[in-house]
Amino acid sequence: MRLKKKDVSKMALGFALLIGLVLFITAYGKFFYPAASLRGVDRVVSLFEIILLISLVGFRRFGRVWLGSSVIFGAWAGYAWFWYTVKLPCGCMGELLYIPSSFSLAVDLLFIALSLMMAYLLKVKKGDLYKGGSCSAAACVVGYFCAEAIYRYWVLVP
Repeated sequence: MRLKKKDVSKMALGFALLIGLVLFITAYGKFFYPAASLRGVDRVVSLFEIILLISLVGFRRFGRVWLGSSVIFGAWAGYAWFWYTVKLPCGCMGELLYIPSSFSLAVDLLFIALSLMMAYLLKVKKGDLYKGGSCSAAACVVGYFCAEAIYRYWVLVP
């Protein structure tokens, strides 16, 4: 079964709005209820989340935007993965809500898959799709080690 361009456009809007809602909640939590030891970092990340939200909703018909989204969610998945391994909440929503790191990790992995699927449906070249998936995996590793550095330098040593 082949999807029509109109159907793909509707899917892109639906997924962009779904991801956008989650990004809005996380950005709100980080900006208005930042973690005490990470106040500056949380506020910068919240602005970045708003930029991603606007990009996804505004440019949802461009496959490369979805590839970029998969890489960003890859980094955030690595960040959540680290907090999951040390059995602490990742603080992905600031201090507004405390959600388990396993939930954040699952959501990030879901959003990577949705982003790559949308890039595929928007007819991104297969080579670029493979590069996007590889970059998402690499970003996951970078996110993991960034979280470890935050843990070591800002959480353990206040």
